[in-house]
Amino acid sequence: MRLIPKTALGIGTKAPQAVLHLHQPKLDMSCAPAPDTDDSKLPVKLLQLTTYMATNGLNVSYNNNEITFKQQEEAKFSLEGPGGGLTIAPDGNVGVGTTNPQAKLDVAGSFKAQSAKINGLLCAKEVRVQLSGSPCWPDYVFNRDYNLLPLQELEQFVTENKHLPDVPSATEVEANGVNIGEMNALLLQKVEELTLYIIQMEKRLSELEGKKVMIND
Repeated sequence: MRLIPKTALGIGTKAPQAVLHLHQPKLDMSCAPAPDTDDSKLPVKLLQLTTYMATNGLNVSYNNNEITFKQQEEAKFSLEGPGGGLTIAPDGNVGVGTTNPQAKLDVAGSFKAQSAKINGLLCAKEVRVQLSGSPCWPDYVFNRDYNLLPLQELEQFVTENKHLPDVPSATEVEANGVNIGEMNALLLQKVEELTLYIIQMEKRLSELEGKKVMIND
């Protein structure tokens, strides 16, 4: 074992006063076999040490910061430090920042990952998706030069393809999944296009009503 300066290892104590501090004085650690002694007792003494650590805990102090490894209840372990803790429950659930994890990975707080794959239910109080690239949000739909597809062409596309333009088909989604951020931006684009269609129809309806009034007059 290579010890780092200012590092203290405590067994059964949260305040180790030496590089190795055993809180139980009666614990026999004279297990290094001498040339003229029987080393068969070594595994027994190591087992005693392991049992003691499981009951009383293992504490490592580094530059006045504290990390604790202790068995809690049956087959439940925790790693505690200044910034939070890590708990492995008897059922295999892992908790970060919580001692009672309710899922395979239960994080009480925020986490950051470059990528993650979850095969199952993801439950969260809040999900923030940071989009990149330009444009990342479809405000361009309301630009005067935006090429809004005529309704007749849109009808023809939907009839032939059974999905909206630029929107992935059911087959593509089943094979590749969807990007949540990109899909939300795409859905907003379609809502904005629908808004423009409604505005156009309202103008045409107003024009027809105006012409009807003129004819009746």
